[in-house]
Amino acid sequence: MRFRDYSEKLLIAVILLLFGVFALFNHFGREVDQPLGFVSQTQQSPEETQEDEDALQMYITGEVHRPGVYSFQEGDRLEDGIQMAGGLTDQADPSQVNLAMRLEDEMKIVIPSLLEPGEIAALVEVPSANLVDLNAATKEELMSLPGVGPVTADKIIEYRKDNPFEEIEDVKRISGIGEKTFEGFKDFIKVK
Repeated sequence: MRFRDYSEKLLIAVILLLFGVFALFNHFGREVDQPLGFVSQTQQSPEETQEDEDALQMYITGEVHRPGVYSFQEGDRLEDGIQMAGGLTDQADPSQVNLAMRLEDEMKIVIPSLLEPGEIAALVEVPSANLVDLNAATKEELMSLPGVGPVTADKIIEYRKDNPFEEIEDVKRISGIGEKTFEGFKDFIKVK
């Protein structure tokens, strides 16, 4: 329990630090009249407003040229979202994000920086309904998790046949899934 409490406190501290650094860079690194990239609903017809309310939207921030809220089509991937946000900056670390991940409505994606030592890989908030259930996910759903390829997905499926997962930490019992891999996808999984 002590390790988990420490990990949660460390995660909160890192998130607050990242937010502060981002706000500082955003404040000093942008001209006053530079657009933020937010979806605007000013001067729209009622039909356009209804379309925007039904649109799928995500918030992308961090090391992209134009952080903000963007509408996207079902089936779009993170790589598409990054392009909507003007692409990656020179300081971005794309190796820490899954560019092939499908976008979900209401996602928040933070693209990490190469310049921040010890930075947590791409902080993404996924609505709880979109979490991958370790006991029921298909191979493709498991492979959508950061750090999980076809071999690891097969190991998870094989393991759960005889040993249903009772808590998300149980996945670390599978060979090839260590603490680092688990930390990379623990916010995207659940157990029912």
